[in-house]
Amino acid sequence: MTRASTLPMDRLAWPADAIGDALHALAALAGLAPSVAAPPRPAGVPDGRWLDALADPLGVEVEPVEADYGAIDRLLAAGGPALVRCAEGALALTRARGRAVWLLGPDRRQHRISRAALARHLRQRVMTMGAPGLATLLDGVGLSGRRRARAEAALVASTFHQAPVGEAWLLRAPPDAPLLRQARDAGLGRQALVFGLAHLAHLLLGIFGWYLIGDGALDGRLSTAAVAAWVLMLLTMVPLSLRAQWARTRLSVGIGVLLKKRLLLGALRVDPDVMRAKGAGALMGQVFEADAIEASALGLAFGSVMALVDLGLAAAVLGIGAGGAGHVLALLAFAAVVIGVSLVHYRRQSRWTAARLALVDDLVARMVGHRTRLMQSTDLHGDEDRALSAYLADARALDAMAVPLGLLGRGWLTVGIAALAPAFVAGASSTAIAVSIGGVLLAGGALATLGMGLDRIGRALIAWKVVGPLFGAAKRTRPPGDPAVVARPRRRSADEGAAADIGGELLLDGQGLGYRYRPDGPVVLDDCAIQVHRGDRLLVQGPSGGGKSTLAAVLTGLRTPQSGLVLLDGYDHRTLGPAGWRRRIAAAPQFHDNHIFGGTLAFNLLLGRTWPPSPADLQAAEETCRALGLGPLIDRMPAGLQQQVGETGWQMSHGEKSRVFLARALLQRADLVVLDESFGALDPLTVDACLRCALDRAPSLMVIAHP
Repeated sequence: MTRASTLPMDRLAWPADAIGDALHALAALAGLAPSVAAPPRPAGVPDGRWLDALADPLGVEVEPVEADYGAIDRLLAAGGPALVRCAEGALALTRARGRAVWLLGPDRRQHRISRAALARHLRQRVMTMGAPGLATLLDGVGLSGRRRARAEAALVASTFHQAPVGEAWLLRAPPDAPLLRQARDAGLGRQALVFGLAHLAHLLLGIFGWYLIGDGALDGRLSTAAVAAWVLMLLTMVPLSLRAQWARTRLSVGIGVLLKKRLLLGALRVDPDVMRAKGAGALMGQVFEADAIEASALGLAFGSVMALVDLGLAAAVLGIGAGGAGHVLALLAFAAVVIGVSLVHYRRQSRWTAARLALVDDLVARMVGHRTRLMQSTDLHGDEDRALSAYLADARALDAMAVPLGLLGRGWLTVGIAALAPAFVAGASSTAIAVSIGGVLLAGGALATLGMGLDRIGRALIAWKVVGPLFGAAKRTRPPGDPAVVARPRRRSADEGAAADIGGELLLDGQGLGYRYRPDGPVVLDDCAIQVHRGDRLLVQGPSGGGKSTLAAVLTGLRTPQSGLVLLDGYDHRTLGPAGWRRRIAAAPQFHDNHIFGGTLAFNLLLGRTWPPSPADLQAAEETCRALGLGPLIDRMPAGLQQQVGETGWQMSHGEKSRVFLARALLQRADLVVLDESFGALDPLTVDACLRCALDRAPSLMVIAHP
């Protein structure tokens, strides 16, 4: 065992100016990124922004977490890779085991240290702050020695339970990383190994137990010792079965989490035009089928894999039993029947699912307001009746498969026992017959599990045809951006007041911009040119369909121009990357393209800024909201900015949502804020207040509105 390090903490911590080197070294050690040198850090860049800028080119995700007094033990126990800020700089936590943690030092070596000692060191500043006041209290009680030290530690822990100890950043693979890599990082390989070994041990004990008890019973020499051994085997099989089920459940949940994260990322990366073309019904169908994949593929798909192992063992048992090779051939033939019936069931279920999703799509399309289809149709209900009739026919054909699927396991028991008739007639030994009966029972359970597993796999394959595009969209490559450019310190903060005078240096330059939504569609932007200088306040007006929103989407990076070039601060989109572009230009899209997410009001306001928020962030959010006239709303909410909003929370009016969207854009501290029809749902007095707030808080502003 590695001995605990005796180096002082300043030798184990990375200096504050080398936190980028610590990130690179830690990511390389964890296998998350290649071992490359970190670029030089620009002066004045905060740690969080610099780590974000470094993470994207490395293909690593950095998640900031709160490290308060009470949570520091859980953070250290979870292990790494993680960076934890301390008084000496930053600690690179690689792993934790038992009561020890390992730190990667600036010497690129791992050092073992006591987890309790590290927690005490990180808490030292908080304990020092609380010591003077507590000393007076403990003096009055009269405690001394170890009792006094324990009492002081308990009082500090109780008083400063939520006091911040420092910042921490967790390193992990991003959701678009290969699934095998994410599964390895999540420890799913170990769970799969535990599940396989426990299941195999459970199976072998069952076979041996059946041989032991069956042989004695058929020969008429069942002794007490044999029965006792059989009972012990049964008792041993119980914890093995529970351990296998536990590992299988954790494996299923872990894979489900990875799958849902990947599908969510894909949904966020799907082209908005493609999503609009699908319609609400098709999107709802994708949600349904995503759940089907998780429930089906992860439910009994693992069971079907183990069923193949069970079938192999059953064939081996039958081969040494009374039936011999003929019994094995009968098993293989019946397994082929199971696979054939499953294929027929798969085809029927595929047709039924397609009909069901088509009905859902049509129903939702009618419900969301496509009434012109009804007015233009000469046959109002004929199409519906024909679709329902076809759906019912597919459903009846699918239901007819339930009986043969349910009888597969029992059918094999009949066939397997019948196949032993020649052995009975030939006078085979009781031991061989007992072995064959055990093999028949084992094969029966394996065939039943295989049938159900193939059914679930078929459902997953059908669902994948619908959900696969979302999974594929998550693989779309994005330019990571140059870290030194992305993390360049801002010239001014949007929270510091108005920006520079009009006529400042060039901020955004777009030349020759062209865009059309379809290759054969009309041109929306044709050789468009625009320039925005720092401090500019621009108003873009034009008729509906004139390309105003398309121009805003191109400038903000939501759409890629099909011709021309947009430069922001002199850099193109590939150099800055999505993160660097969003950091410099923020937008409040039109109402139908903006959303209130389930969560707190603070979360909805500070999207795109930092999370978890600092007290300064929360103060800026409240001040911006009150400047936009949302003060009465915050005062009415029982929890203020921490009030849950969205579908299951506090419901806001159309105008209140519009102002939340506006506040969200202003709070991102971007160099340029683009507001697309943000004032359409507001009354004149509220528009005046919101416009003044935007003029005061946006360094540069572009407002898109109808004439």
